[in-house]
Formats: sequence, structure tokens, C-alpha cells
Amino acid sequence: MRSTSATPLATAAWMLSNCTNKKTAGRSSTWPIRAAPKTARSQNPYSKNILPSVMKKILSMLFLMAMFTPTTAQQPITTVILMRHGEKVNDGTDDPGLTAQGLERATRLAELLKNTTVDAVYASPFQRTRNTIAPLAQAKGLTVQTYDPKKPEEIDAILKKHAGHTVVVCGHSNTTPRMANRLLGKAQFKDFEETEFGNLLVIDVLESGAAKVTVLNY
Repeated sequence: MRSTSATPLATAAWMLSNCTNKKTAGRSSTWPIRAAPKTARSQNPYSKNILPSVMKKILSMLFLMAMFTPTTAQQPITTVILMRHGEKVNDGTDDPGLTAQGLERATRLAELLKNTTVDAVYASPFQRTRNTIAPLAQAKGLTVQTYDPKKPEEIDAILKKHAGHTVVVCGHSNTTPRMANRLLGKAQFKDFEETEFGNLLVIDVLESGAAKVTVLNY
């Protein structure tokens, strides 16, 4: 949501007006007005000495504002939220479901992001990832889309498709940190431990490709 603010020119005008008004503060409009002697030139002391100084300060402030205005504010930011699936059942199969603790974690994820605008949700084609993200998808009225966790480059396509929006991607102990590293452009994260389930990596990616990460736990 864009916020509106006064332009630098309008800000300068207000500051100039405010500065000059302060110099005349305290004078009552009911005081008798005495005409200046005709024999001497009356000058407003502020017009010659104060105003040039004030204008110099205002111009300096505007220059600094222009110098330090972040250019990133003009770039669309795409937020990618990455996490591993919840605790899984140890049933000896290649596609186990979630334990009661894992299902509880999935509910907690939906609760954590209830006030966050989410535009798309993705999961690998396994029960444990789809079940982890299902409560969130249902709460947001979204369909869980599938991606191939063996192809880290797929995050590039997801990033391009949802540029400027927020996407949640559920993966695995090895694919999630690797996907994060690809977005960050550096090997910042190692594979998660087998018993490590609660990491939530929130990555903001600028159009220029620059990215920063915030690590949470859910």
C-alpha cells in the first residue's frame, strides 16, 4: 500500500513559512502600528540576514534527502517464505504422512501467517509437504501448486511468476536451505538436521536480484 507524503518543494515551503512565522510569534494584532520614520529606510531584519541563512539550510536538507533516499523503495519486492514440512510418520515408506505433532505444526503455520497476504502456495509432490501447507492454503482460499524439489532452478520460475507478491514454499530438510541459498546468491544455509522442523526462512528479493533473509521459528 502506497503512502502519500509532501513533495520536497512543498516541505521546503512549509519549513520556510514556519521559520519566518516563529520570528514574529508573540506579536498581537491589536498592538498599535507605528509608521516607520520617513527619514530612515525601514528594513525587515529577517529579509536580509535570516532568510538567506534559512534558505541555505533548507536547500542543504533537500540535497541530503535526495542523496539518501533509498532507491530500493522504487523496486518491487517479492517475498518467498520457505519452510520444511512438519514431523513425519516413520512408517518405512517413501511418502509418509504427518504425525500429530506435524499436523499441529501445520495449524500453527496457518495461524502465524493469518494476517499476511499470501498470493500463492507451493509444495513438493509428497504428503508431508502438502499436508503441512494445506491449512494455510485453505485459510487463504488458495490451491496448493506443485514444484519439483529436485530442480532448484524452479524457484527462479516461481519468483518470476509471482514478482512483487508473497509466496510460501514447503520443502524438505535439504531442498529448502538450498533453495534459500539460490535466492540469496550465496551458501548461507546448510541442510537442516533430521530433527529440525521449525525453521521459517522469509526472503525478500528485489527486482535487481538483491535479497535479504529473516529466520523465524514456528
